[in-house]
Amino acid sequence: MDDLNINSMLGRESIFNDIVYYIKSFDYNSKNYLFRRGIYIYGKPGVGKTEFVLRLLKTCNINAIICDTTETRNKYVDVSNVNVSTKSICSLFSQVHRNNVLVLDEIELIQDEDKSFMKKLIKLIRPKTTKKQQAEGKLNMPVICVGINISDKKNCELSDVCKVFELKEPSQSQIKKLVCLTMPLLKEPDIGRILKYVNSNLHKIASLQCINLNGKMDKYTLDILLNDTAQNGQKDVKQVVKNVFNNSFNISQHSQIINEPDRNIVSLIWHENVIDLLSVRNDEDLKNSIRIYSQILKNICFADCVNRVTFQCQIWSFNELCSLIKTFYCNNILRENGYIKKHCTDIRFTKILTKYSYEYNNCMFINDMCNILTMDKKDMILLFSTLQKNTDSDTYDILNKYDISALNIRRINKYINNFEDCEEV
Repeated sequence: MDDLNINSMLGRESIFNDIVYYIKSFDYNSKNYLFRRGIYIYGKPGVGKTEFVLRLLKTCNINAIICDTTETRNKYVDVSNVNVSTKSICSLFSQVHRNNVLVLDEIELIQDEDKSFMKKLIKLIRPKTTKKQQAEGKLNMPVICVGINISDKKNCELSDVCKVFELKEPSQSQIKKLVCLTMPLLKEPDIGRILKYVNSNLHKIASLQCINLNGKMDKYTLDILLNDTAQNGQKDVKQVVKNVFNNSFNISQHSQIINEPDRNIVSLIWHENVIDLLSVRNDEDLKNSIRIYSQILKNICFADCVNRVTFQCQIWSFNELCSLIKTFYCNNILRENGYIKKHCTDIRFTKILTKYSYEYNNCMFINDMCNILTMDKKDMILLFSTLQKNTDSDTYDILNKYDISALNIRRINKYINNFEDCEEV
């Protein structure tokens, strides 16, 4: 696929040219306070957003500083550190001047990991309309944010201060043309099966091409890859819940509608949003809504008890039964009582922090403190244990120089005290 002009085949040349013009004019407009310093590219999973950006920067001979979920980000990392150099240092050794561009891939996951990172980023790339904003720092290089959607609140705030471009899903005719060019020896029946398997996902086409180039694309391999059980693909759980609310399905369609890994999360989101359908206009409606919701709640509680037995006894065949009870059966109760009369348009999803999230945050906090003080964990804990007995203000002034606030000191002291209490027990 590297040799093909993907942008021309998928009708993305206008977006490509607009972004190239923006990047080339960045140096000229960098001192303009009203200039937008970021680009937001979004689209469905598998449409080739990251590959589109990397090819674009390679074409323009620009160095990409890529930051994704594999990078370690925390509240001590200042986004403005990228201002150190707008040129690629490595390219200067060969006497070639290449500009830098910061690429933030999987922006939704970056937001989930670190809220302060996103706030700092928005402040740095937004247009400066007031004197107070003009006194803030600003980025001297373009930022390209790559994400799936712009519907979340934080993503909306980021997209408002960026130039926004959408990469739409390729059509079936475009995908067929791409498959025929990358795998020209395939027969017509196999092409039809591959189109169904690919489902407009360019990642799958790249994987199939890699298998084909290695000479392993035979009938046996195709039968395994294109098995009907593997054709569900990745689905947005919000869309799945909306589909369950808005349509009536048979039990036999359960495995086609809801993927096995998504069953628990679909049932949780369904339960969170079912309250919106139980409308209350008068006292009679209130009684009926309470009666229906109580019936639904009993079914969900029963399914949760079955889930507990499933995990205790490792009887995994009960998983499908629990999903049927929580989603299909409860949804059928709503339909029989006439509560689903209009199509659901908005699905809520409240992310709840579990104990694992707190453990992860504590682990990241300890690592950050060790990196700031250039100590290992034992020495860092010993240092703060000693400081607990020392109330000298000069010591805390020294810590402030390392951007360790009083709040951070109280947090690490609380961690040490809990650690000592556990050892005593």
